[in-house]
Amino acid sequence: MKIVITFLLLISLIRNNGILGDTNFFKAIAHECNNTFPVTHEIILAPNISKLTENLKNDRNAKCFVHCIFHKLNFLDNKGIVNKSELFENASSVWAKVPEDKKGSIAIPKITPQLKEIVSSIIDVCETKDTVAQETDPCNKFYNFAQCLIDDFAPSET
Repeated sequence: MKIVITFLLLISLIRNNGILGDTNFFKAIAHECNNTFPVTHEIILAPNISKLTENLKNDRNAKCFVHCIFHKLNFLDNKGIVNKSELFENASSVWAKVPEDKKGSIAIPKITPQLKEIVSSIIDVCETKDTVAQETDPCNKFYNFAQCLIDDFAPSET
């Protein structure tokens, strides 16, 4: 179950990154966020999650760039809280677009009420951690939230 939250966040990005969604929409958001918080491709397109989190940890613009994208996709509200309904709606939309013959062979979970409950609980755990709840800077807050997901709920890299 540790991988579920990672999939839900990635599914939403995949949908908006052209695999199952509107590429121009995502590119416009990424361009707008990059104008405000310039980052290089090397920082964001890291080869693995460990390198990405290392890059983000050491680069304020990179943290703010990622926060900006999630905020503009409506996955975060103005206070930096995850918008669960938007996240689940996007994930459900992705699932609905997957061809029936592919649903068993890809790692995209069907969004059931039980899965929503589990993912909501995971989000709540990370949002209530002191490093997240007490952080006032939105970029650091989202970074700390994402770091909680990775440290506590994502599978370890092998």
